[in-house]
Amino acid sequence: MELQIKGPDYRRKIDRDLVLLQEKFEKCLNLKPIYSQLQDLEDKDIPTLKTQMKQLDKEIVQLKNKQTDIEQELNDKICLPLEQCEQIKTDIIMFNKYINERKEFETKINVCQQKLSK
Repeated sequence: MELQIKGPDYRRKIDRDLVLLQEKFEKCLNLKPIYSQLQDLEDKDIPTLKTQMKQLDKEIVQLKNKQTDIEQELNDKICLPLEQCEQIKTDIIMFNKYINERKEFETKINVCQQKLSK
């Protein structure tokens, strides 16, 4: 009699275990496409993306070098006229001084001529 009492309980336990195992199996089957996708990513997509990243890194370096060259060129174009202006600045000051002296001499000459003509 005890076997019959244990039998249905034992069978229910086995049925529950079977249901749990079936659920685990279904979950594993559901993971198979995900695993396949991961493999595709590892085999194809990731190497392709790494190659693209390397190319982009090279392009970034090239663009930075180009930017530096352009900045230097612009700096040269701006600095050259500034240097020239600095160089002729003293000449302009002297030129203005000479013009003022000339005007003073002309005034003195005119005064002297007026005195001589009287």
